[in-house]
Amino acid sequence: MTTSLVSRKTGPWIFRGRSANEFYQDMLATIRLEGERASPRGLPTTELLHALTRIEDPRRRVLTQYGRGLNPFFNLAESLWILQGRSDADWICFFNSQLRKFLDPPLRNFHGAYGERLRRWPRVTRLGLGRGQDIRLHDQLASCFHTLSDGTESRQAVMVLWNPVADGHVRLTLDRPCNVAVTFKVRAGRLWMSV
Repeated sequence: MTTSLVSRKTGPWIFRGRSANEFYQDMLATIRLEGERASPRGLPTTELLHALTRIEDPRRRVLTQYGRGLNPFFNLAESLWILQGRSDADWICFFNSQLRKFLDPPLRNFHGAYGERLRRWPRVTRLGLGRGQDIRLHDQLASCFHTLSDGTESRQAVMVLWNPVADGHVRLTLDRPCNVAVTFKVRAGRLWMSV
């Protein structure tokens, strides 16, 4: 097993392997033994602060262990939905009806949809933030591609998911983004992604 675990009550916790399957059981055991109780959104949970997972083979990033209830159709559909820059509910909920729990009524679009934020930033018009203004949408994924295509070792290939105006504490929503940013780097001929 290629798992590396730094065991300190405050972290950092490092879980690493060629696939998520290689460190998943160690990660669960560590959460049970060392995790701290918290209640985000009023839901009791146990968490590790300052935890890092490193999957060395991105083609093996999907957790396929027994008992996880993997839905390969949803995995593929969600990837396509995000890459297309979509936020509409009907199509993606066909593959996973549980997502409707996070849909703000009466909207037909998800507030925190990553695809729309990555491919059509800042999408302020639908949120009522840019009415009457000429807002030009920005494709953050294409921007990162062009930043890294010039062959330099840039640290500026960044995609932002969190919008402080639309996602702040004042906004009432069931679908606030969990991830805040994605960064890319090319080092020694390999693409690195951090979320």
